[in-house]
Amino acid sequence: MHEPQDLRRRATRADVARAAGTSTAVVSYVINNGPRPVAPETRQRVLQAIEQTGYRRDPIAGALATGKTRTLGLVVPDIENPFYAALAKQLETTALANDHTLLLANSGESADREAHLVTKLVERRVDGVIIAPVGASVEPVLEAAGGVPIVVLDRRATDPRIGEVTTDTRLMAMLATQHLVEHGRTRHAIITGRRELPTAADRVAGWTLALQAAELAVREAAISWAAFSKDGGYRAASSLLDGDVDFDALFTGSEQQAIGALRALQERGVAVPAEVSIASVDGTDASAFTYPALSSIRQPFEQIAANAIERVLDPASARTVTIDSYEFVRRESCGCYPLRAPNRPTPDRPPSDRRSRATSAPIQTRTREKGETVSEDATTRDSILNELDQLEQTGYDVAELRTTSDAAHLASATWDSFADEVRKLPQSNFGYNEPSDLRQIEEQLDADLTASYQVADDLSDRLIAAWRGRVCGNMLGKPVEYGVYWTRSRIKEYLQAADAYPLSDYIPAPEGLRDRFELREDNWRATTRGNVDGSARDDDVDYTVLGLHILEEYGTDFTSADVATEWLTRLPFHQTYTAERAAYRNLVEERGVDEAAVYRNPYREWIGALIRGDVFGYVTPGDPTAALRLAYKDAYLSHRANGIYGEQWAAVLLSLALSSDDIGEVFTRSLDYVPRASRLHEAITRPHRIWKRGGSWEDAVEDADHAWSGYHWVHTVNNAAIIAAALLWGEGDFSRSIGLTVQGGKDTDSNGATVGSILGALNGTAGIPSHWTEPIHDHVRSAVFGFENTSIPDLARRTEAVMTR
Repeated sequence: MHEPQDLRRRATRADVARAAGTSTAVVSYVINNGPRPVAPETRQRVLQAIEQTGYRRDPIAGALATGKTRTLGLVVPDIENPFYAALAKQLETTALANDHTLLLANSGESADREAHLVTKLVERRVDGVIIAPVGASVEPVLEAAGGVPIVVLDRRATDPRIGEVTTDTRLMAMLATQHLVEHGRTRHAIITGRRELPTAADRVAGWTLALQAAELAVREAAISWAAFSKDGGYRAASSLLDGDVDFDALFTGSEQQAIGALRALQERGVAVPAEVSIASVDGTDASAFTYPALSSIRQPFEQIAANAIERVLDPASARTVTIDSYEFVRRESCGCYPLRAPNRPTPDRPPSDRRSRATSAPIQTRTREKGETVSEDATTRDSILNELDQLEQTGYDVAELRTTSDAAHLASATWDSFADEVRKLPQSNFGYNEPSDLRQIEEQLDADLTASYQVADDLSDRLIAAWRGRVCGNMLGKPVEYGVYWTRSRIKEYLQAADAYPLSDYIPAPEGLRDRFELREDNWRATTRGNVDGSARDDDVDYTVLGLHILEEYGTDFTSADVATEWLTRLPFHQTYTAERAAYRNLVEERGVDEAAVYRNPYREWIGALIRGDVFGYVTPGDPTAALRLAYKDAYLSHRANGIYGEQWAAVLLSLALSSDDIGEVFTRSLDYVPRASRLHEAITRPHRIWKRGGSWEDAVEDADHAWSGYHWVHTVNNAAIIAAALLWGEGDFSRSIGLTVQGGKDTDSNGATVGSILGALNGTAGIPSHWTEPIHDHVRSAVFGFENTSIPDLARRTEAVMTR
């Protein structure tokens, strides 16, 4: 009689061993992939026997033997919330990749049920529990866990027995609100979570910081505390409207709240985004299907899941991690894209009694996240959005492409398919002429390209000072190097609170202020006053060192291909950013030197090349044309147009500074070495005109902010304006000049390095006060292979030696 398969005796390891002609121990070694090796022939026999007998591992027996069930528990407040659904999906995927299954439990927003569920999961002998708690306290959860590893999401548990994976909710709120500010909105409201939740308070804090930075009113009546749900958002928005709170921008602490708020606004005839711009947090797929589609800070689900699984499985991992890198997904609700009308007639509505305004024009750049320069070229989607900004800034009509560049389109787009669309675009209304060919560039210069100037008698001393100035200026700017957060007004507020305004020494970091402001976590301990002990590694110095090596290796006849070779040989890929990383990637993919700067490289006019130019001025003192031509060969590898001009200008400034002691003369002469019809020329002549008519430094930087308001904070053009203002109003004083540079904001460490280098070259070692130089001990740390630890006098000596070859 045939016995059904599911009623037959379960095959054992002994059955497999008999079929394979080996021992049960060897079978175990094959199944568990160790701990002892098995000969390939024997392994193959065992695998065939497993298939023949239908053997399956018994997870219960394995759990009894090891004490591990390879299951994890997950408790969330509301599984119907798309945020928790998306998070659970990613956690399940990550758990499976780590050979674990996930048991999901829904607490239904009940703290009592939450603790009960944790107890039940522990009874099922899960290896650990991941939980998004309902309330502020996690003590009941910890008690219910009874020693099983616990990881808490989105809460600061401050208990060494609990792992924490948090997101910087304050920063997310600040970024989203700042984006609404960039749309010109001035009357802001916020809907956040229940008042007792720390994450809700953090959202209000970030919203407040963004408004204070923009010098806009923070109104208590415009803050609404509500549940993180659609109903909570609906009720909160209704309350704001019924309470006659006038607002033209609304930030919501969750996507669900935003959906509810949209319903409330639409019921009252308030047009979004024409009358109210909306941005939220979460960024799940649901955001794309509201009307209008929601602009949102996307939660980094993959990073949250990876860190949570690591902490619940590995007791040796750091107990606490805060994720602070986010993506802003721009859609219709904030006003970035035209609102697509429904394909049906809409009945006439009575006009709203709220103050009406036209839909905001699309801004020219996207709000960026902390750590953004590390990951700017990480995805095709990111590259496409940055390229749209680049094209718009150079006169192309990209409105139609922006309209079609929604999440679904970008998810399937390739760079090549996007480039095909770009080639069809017309270029119009662009009043600049910005070539990238050296001969055409030189045709636009007002300089006498045969002119040279007397080299200073104290050249050796000035070279040491130039290297020192570059390192000190870079160190000064590093703690506040993040232009989205560290705006000019926030830098001033911080320095005034620290009794350090205007800047004349390294930035202080008193403990009380560190709780209120966000110094760069990755470097403030090594770059603030009293903490500096040698230089901190930074690409602003790495490229100067690498440029010196290129000149030593190839002489002044080096080519752009030689630069490429040395990048690949001596520069770690993960120490490159934006344009340099894109070019590096193209070189690795064996694209030619001519293509490295243009293929999938929307950062080709950003500041990366400008920071590399100093060394070419160091080796051509008094010969600015030679400096300009050397810098061109270096810049061409990764940049075009204003990106190239920026590096050339920096090299010219250094060449001139080594042959003069008058900063006004140096700056005025440098203008002739920038193409007269370029945006860079306009950027540096605008502050010069304000300076000549007796205006203030504040007038100049405010003018630059207005003129280049749509440009990314690491673009060449707007940063060059800050450099120009610092050189002019610094009046040749080292401390005042680098202080003004960093107070100007944007790419503070890069600009500080450039201005410090120029003032060092201009004044020599005696012109740099000792409180800047003594803490660095003339010591340079570098990521460039072969230059890991070197001294400034040695670098200066080698620089001078290049001139005599």
